[in-house]
Amino acid sequence: MLKISKSEIDEISGYAQKEYMNLEQELNNLKSEVKVLIDSKEVLEYDLKTKKMQLKLASDSSLGFSEEDIKRVYSQVDNLKIELAIKREQEQYLIRRQGELEAKIRSVYITMQKADKMLAHVEAALGYLNGDLQNMVMQIEDMQQRKLMGLRIIKAQEEERQRVAREIH
Repeated sequence: MLKISKSEIDEISGYAQKEYMNLEQELNNLKSEVKVLIDSKEVLEYDLKTKKMQLKLASDSSLGFSEEDIKRVYSQVDNLKIELAIKREQEQYLIRRQGELEAKIRSVYITMQKADKMLAHVEAALGYLNGDLQNMVMQIEDMQQRKLMGLRIIKAQEEERQRVAREIH
């Protein structure tokens, strides 16, 4: 029964280790994705800043920009704002996901440690039981040998008694 439990605990430990490794890989991939997203967001922020300066220049009537140029730059600014808002939203989602993965990793790590600890306890219990069983077997064999010795002594005494009884008669 304990051997089956040991096997099941070992299996749980193996699954936990596999899950831990998968989550670590997923977290590393997510961190890379966040880095790429942050870099692209920074580029968008720079582009937006540049386009806003262009819009400011185009709005200045003394520089001679046409109404169409102003609308085009304004449209580009709006598109960049929308892209930037989407990137920020994606960044927030990925950061939340990263926190969730880190929490899962901690939980799986704790499960892994507990399974390993339980496995060690079961192995120790099996060792004690096996040692006790071997000890009991040795004691039983010793008692059987003593019993045989006692029977031989009784038989020898009986033979001696019969010999003495024959000599007396």
